[in-house]
Amino acid sequence: MSGACPAGGFDPYRHAGMHAALAAHRREQPVFHDPVLDAWVVTRYADVVAVFRDTDRFSARVALAPVAITPAVAGPVLRAGGYAPVSSNADLDPPDHARIRRKVFPLLGPRRIEQLEPRVRQIVAAALDRLPSTGRVELVAELTWELPVRVLFALLDLPDEDIGRIKAWAEHFLVFVFGRPDADAQVAAANGLVAWRNYCAALVARRMVESGDDLVSDLIRAHREDPAGLTVPEIESYVQGLLVAGHETTTHQATNAIRLLLLDPTRWAALADRTLVAGAVEECIRMESSVVAWRRRALVDVEIGGVTIPAGATVLLSLASGNRDEERFSDPDRWILGRPNAKANLSFGHGIHFCIGHPLARLELNCLLEEMPRRFPGMRLADEPLEYTETISFRGPKRLWVEMAPSEV
Repeated sequence: MSGACPAGGFDPYRHAGMHAALAAHRREQPVFHDPVLDAWVVTRYADVVAVFRDTDRFSARVALAPVAITPAVAGPVLRAGGYAPVSSNADLDPPDHARIRRKVFPLLGPRRIEQLEPRVRQIVAAALDRLPSTGRVELVAELTWELPVRVLFALLDLPDEDIGRIKAWAEHFLVFVFGRPDADAQVAAANGLVAWRNYCAALVARRMVESGDDLVSDLIRAHREDPAGLTVPEIESYVQGLLVAGHETTTHQATNAIRLLLLDPTRWAALADRTLVAGAVEECIRMESSVVAWRRRALVDVEIGGVTIPAGATVLLSLASGNRDEERFSDPDRWILGRPNAKANLSFGHGIHFCIGHPLARLELNCLLEEMPRRFPGMRLADEPLEYTETISFRGPKRLWVEMAPSEV
């Protein structure tokens, strides 16, 4: 089978019209070569799962490699700043991946999430208290941009005054790794990465001297118990990764979920019954994931869906497409409250790299959607076009305008 991308098909950076383009590829050419990324795109659920599981033939080392950076532009800035990133969970292969995950996974287990839940509910309530009850509101700026990072700061015991720069550095990272920034943006992002790495190193150094009841202190205690099992540079790298994945994904997912629910007011109204919220959250995560694609590198020639992918090639796993695969989800383009297999979505990955932070993300979304429709039952979408940041992996509107209405409770 030919793997050439058919005309008028997929654009890895364009989020408008993405689902329709991917549906056409699932039908006509489920594995194809994209010339923009020079990558092989895998669109069917079963094939995506198979690649995630096959750690012998596919490497995660490419997961965080910049896709469109000019080394001559960004390189001098990074070198001058002494920026030397260390691989963390997302871009590690076995056995190192398992070594670090064994140390980190218990620290974000059910006990910690249970302990954090009252604080998450307080943060959500305070954020909703600040929203006006009438008029026109832009929800990204007023709610979803800051809410997840406040939760993350509670986990890490960081001061609120650092929120602005952490969000700015995270946005630099997303564009630097997953976008196609121009030269000026590359320089700005590279400077941001240097400052961000220094911040993480200083945070770890402080916790080495004065530990507390926070995740960074727990990582340091794990290091002291087994220095070779989790090194200090690996802790710094993990904290840096958490300070983007731990909030940017949830910012986008919360925005996507609110929009999806408001597209049909009956969905929003149904959440007056809080017992339905968990199922609604999973269906929103399935239909409009904040992470739409992830990457692997083929280590050998390998056949997927009848197409031979050569050794050394980049593979783009379309999570968004897998989440709407007709072979896995019936009537996949329809939002179905209580869909029995909604939680089988690929939005948090699959296999050994399944997102460690998924319980916290789900907790935040559940807390938000248990409270928000009750407080603002008359909220409606405003008639404004959507704009997305051009990245290959992260998807969420830059702005989401709504019309508020007085609460009925």
